[in-house]
Amino acid sequence: MPRVSTPRTDVIAELGEQLRFASKRTLVRHLDRIDELATQVDPAGLYPEDFVVFRVTGYRPQVDEPRLIPGDALRGDLSALAERLSESAGLTEDDLTGEVETVASLTERWGVTRRTLERYRRLGLIARRVDLGLGRRALVFGRAGVEAFERAHAARLERAGSFTRLDEAELRRLWRRAQRYRARFGWSINRVAQRLAARTGRSAEGVRRALRRMDREAGGGVFPEPGPPTGRERMVAVRAARRGIEPALLARRSGRRKSAVVRAWHEGRADLLRSLGLPASGSAAVDVPGASPARWGLVTRGETDLAALLASMRGRRTPIAVEERARASARRALVSAAGARIAALPGSSVSGAELDEIETMLRWATLLKAALVATQLRLVIDTLEARLGGPVDSLPPTRAGAL
Repeated sequence: MPRVSTPRTDVIAELGEQLRFASKRTLVRHLDRIDELATQVDPAGLYPEDFVVFRVTGYRPQVDEPRLIPGDALRGDLSALAERLSESAGLTEDDLTGEVETVASLTERWGVTRRTLERYRRLGLIARRVDLGLGRRALVFGRAGVEAFERAHAARLERAGSFTRLDEAELRRLWRRAQRYRARFGWSINRVAQRLAARTGRSAEGVRRALRRMDREAGGGVFPEPGPPTGRERMVAVRAARRGIEPALLARRSGRRKSAVVRAWHEGRADLLRSLGLPASGSAAVDVPGASPARWGLVTRGETDLAALLASMRGRRTPIAVEERARASARRALVSAAGARIAALPGSSVSGAELDEIETMLRWATLLKAALVATQLRLVIDTLEARLGGPVDSLPPTRAGAL
């Protein structure tokens, strides 16, 4: 049995942690409330966290500034929350009331794959995790929830089911069209799948999978699968992300899947971090107290005009020893922790969240360095002018700027 699903939104993840120690009877009540809420969520709406907690538990907490959850994210996390709570409750088959569907019966009922069923759970199809004994677990779906999902997504289910029932003759027709598009226009398999999906009313991903299977059966000569991204491709993905170019657009241009482009972007970021050559001998954990000077007063605005820069450097800033020590210590700890975490990065399938945390550490360390340097600018300008034998302003502008 796969591991228990994890909610993606912080509010739902925190709620799951808070509720998992409740009694079995209480958790069953929460599960019934989740079933009801899932049928009422508007994916285009916004839901305050106190409202969500109230709908799940019947208790409305006092929250001064409630976080807002987008409706589509809430709907997608309710099934994961139900799965975690049912696991905490230790539900067995004897605890189930009413008729239920299993994964096998539901895939047969709708004519879809297990992977498609997982996607439907992100659309609000609620599952419970049941203990079958001997360490075995299974997901089950209440019949009432299944029927409500069918009413809400009738068109989607009809399209998905009809695609799985394609006969070989229709698959061959799709394959012949795909070969013509490839030969005439040089299109990638993704673009061909999008065109055929629009013409046939089926999902682009389903068409792409079918074409990939047909291509493998034909020897793989029509749509050769691209190999791992090269170093140049990884850097292209990094530069594109910095410029705000969506991965989907880059995927269409490169003939790769969007997930492959995102992977290349993450691997490119990891390459850049490794190129810094930070020592890897420190601890990966950092503990900076909330009231530390390492957390406040770090925003410094750099001067862009030479005269303003020189005037700023000549201004006296008295260093505060306590602040200097705290910031220097925090910077060393951050750089050391970042180096340790960079060294631990895998060669592939790098976590975007892990990269975000490392980059945030290094940005913080950079702000600390800027704050430390800012108190020493008077010393810098005095040293320069002592060696020059006169003020920097007396130099030609181009030389002063270069200096």
